[in-house]
Amino acid sequence: MPVAVTSLDDFSRWARGDGLEIVLLVLGSVLLTRAVTWFSTRLTARVDAADEQSDAVVRSEAAKHRHSLAQAITWAVVALIYAVTAVLVLDRFGVPLATLIAPATVAGVALGFGAQRIVQDILAGFFIIAERQYGYGDLIRIANLNDIRAEVDVNEADLNRVHLGQPAEVTPDAYPDAHYAAEVVKLYPQVDRQKGTLRIEVHIPKPDTRLLPDMSARITFLSEPPPPGQVDTPVVLAPVAALRRDEHGDNFVWIVNDARVHRGRVETAGNVGQRVRIASGLKGGEALVLGDTPLRDGQRVTLEE
Repeated sequence: MPVAVTSLDDFSRWARGDGLEIVLLVLGSVLLTRAVTWFSTRLTARVDAADEQSDAVVRSEAAKHRHSLAQAITWAVVALIYAVTAVLVLDRFGVPLATLIAPATVAGVALGFGAQRIVQDILAGFFIIAERQYGYGDLIRIANLNDIRAEVDVNEADLNRVHLGQPAEVTPDAYPDAHYAAEVVKLYPQVDRQKGTLRIEVHIPKPDTRLLPDMSARITFLSEPPPPGQVDTPVVLAPVAALRRDEHGDNFVWIVNDARVHRGRVETAGNVGQRVRIASGLKGGEALVLGDTPLRDGQRVTLEE
């Protein structure tokens, strides 16, 4: 029984001392943050009212800047009030703050290394607002220039030639002499029935400053390197303009032999610039018809010198 009385007396003394201070600190922080928010709201309302009197249609850039800056400062002050209150409350609970210095230091270092991009973005955003490095109505697009990817639509008939992890080469139209190694990282699950194509995405692991978002480029899918000890067979290339497709979706070319054209079915294995790689159907050295002129098998033609 005396133990219970002693415990009750200790709690009563704590409630009249540290407990009451904790309640007052929490209430004071809530009231203070509400006062700061109220003051900010009144200030921005007066700014808006003054601006509406001068121009009822469009706000001035200066008024909108003051509005944004007041909101940013308000949130910063509110966060500071709550942080100080939390420290004071922990002190009233008897938590030894000195023992938290070392863990806080380690956490600060970890935050600096692991979340420095977040901290950098927050500070950059504050200075953008404070220094007015923006304009209302401006379209701002953020892009990660360290993760460049390109997309291309591939015909259904050629999908069996493309797979995940396949090497590729990207050549921007703005820099035709620049070639960037790439790799197939995504095959979209939906085929475009109107065009009969599937969108494929390649990743460029080592981009440079010349590659910019939304640039036009040519993507060449490369064949896998031959296994060790296997001799690589010669590659047959044909102009893209010579390749045609029938009503069944099969690729073919018109081969000129003895002044007559003969239809020859071919299998392709990706493009190499303005030429297409022929996997089967041609041996190399054949004369082919370019363009989309209607022809029939066995038709006589005249070769242009």
